[in-house]
Amino acid sequence: MADIRQVKKIIENLKNPRAYWRKKASDELMSINDPTLIPVMSRLFSKESDFLKIQFCRFLGKIKGELAVPPLIVLLLNKTEKVAEEAALSLDKIDNDRRTEALIMILKKGNSFSKKYAIKSLGERGKIKAVSYLEKLLKDQDDELRELAIDALRKIGGPTVVRSLKKLVNDRNDKVVYLAIAALGELGDERLGPDIIKFLTHHNQHVRKAAVWALSKLGYRKGIPRLVKMLKSDPSELVREEIVRRFGIMGGEYVVKPLLLARIFDESHNVRVYADWALVDIPLEDKEKPFLEFTGEKDDVVRGQVYLELAKTGEDRFLKRLTNAFSEDESDFVKARIAEGLAFFKGAEVKGILKEALGGPGIVREKAADSLLRLVDTDDVQLALDMVQGKFADDPHIRKTGTRIIEKLYANKVAPQETLTALHYLVNTSPADIKRAIVKCLGKVGEKSTIDFLARDVEVGEESLLKEDIDTAINILKKKLL
Repeated sequence: MADIRQVKKIIENLKNPRAYWRKKASDELMSINDPTLIPVMSRLFSKESDFLKIQFCRFLGKIKGELAVPPLIVLLLNKTEKVAEEAALSLDKIDNDRRTEALIMILKKGNSFSKKYAIKSLGERGKIKAVSYLEKLLKDQDDELRELAIDALRKIGGPTVVRSLKKLVNDRNDKVVYLAIAALGELGDERLGPDIIKFLTHHNQHVRKAAVWALSKLGYRKGIPRLVKMLKSDPSELVREEIVRRFGIMGGEYVVKPLLLARIFDESHNVRVYADWALVDIPLEDKEKPFLEFTGEKDDVVRGQVYLELAKTGEDRFLKRLTNAFSEDESDFVKARIAEGLAFFKGAEVKGILKEALGGPGIVREKAADSLLRLVDTDDVQLALDMVQGKFADDPHIRKTGTRIIEKLYANKVAPQETLTALHYLVNTSPADIKRAIVKCLGKVGEKSTIDFLARDVEVGEESLLKEDIDTAINILKKKLL
């Protein structure tokens, strides 16, 4: 059992210039378990340096209990930031009514640091007792305190909090308005929709974004027509991003067409990407009717995109519609989109259409090649070699895709001898860029004889990049075949 003499000795040793004695004294302090000593220790440590006060804070955090709260509150009010921060860390370890009451008192009489700590702590612990005191801070002259109070009230929640926050939505400070709207979106219900919807025209883009988010959280579907108009007209990329993201969550047939048009035409890359993701999130039963209506659009871009969206569902019932459109539609762009979408289906019919498309117009054959890469199986070796050779079209993209198909077929394996022989022949009969693609392919699927071939028989000339590719391929093969 420690006594006051031992405490005084510990304090003296904490002042010792030698680190050994300071460490020993610190350990002894932390070994004290008698909370009744705290009042006397508080008087002793209050006269000491900041270093000793910090040690005392740590001790109080270990002791916890109600007796530790008053001295920690005093230390929280210390002018030295390090002492106040250490007191806050120790208070975080305590949770009792005395601590709550002390922090509420701090809300009224504390300094800036202690008030901020008290607000955050009371909010994080969900202390309902503190609500009325936090609400008073909503009128404070310090905007940072007001913002922290809003966040704390949001975490505590409750009907009275909603009523108080509603009064803030017309505040002079845009950030306060933003936080209040966001909090109302989290705490309220759709009855708040009319109060929030008017902020869709606010001058601050962040407030408009918060209003969009809140309307979605509140489930206020009556606001969707306004959001559809905003998606076309709002100048802020951030706001349009939020709208398409919320549409993906809110769902419903009504948002599908606006999302599809945003996916195609919005000038922001991020908005187009989020619109794409949102369309994926919406259930097929909501999308099917508007998608099918869009297949009759005159605009090639819209028509092509909607066929791709239908294909991305992977539903076999749409396959006939897609293959018919591929053969009948006069737009190469639409055909290319369908060729891209056929990668989401399997079967000989699909592959047959894609193989035939390899001889079509440039944009169509390139998308067909990409889809064949995704659908590759063990029967496609000859197809790949024909693509590399340029039998379908002398198109670098198709020829390089052929090498990628071979790499995919024989990943981490050695290709059959007849395939390697064909690739060896094609190396020296192909243009430089195709030659490099074949060399890289051989580095992944070759055997020992391929090393000798690459080292001796490839015509390099002055092509330094080809020489680098050959060296890389040989090193890969040596590692793989060891």
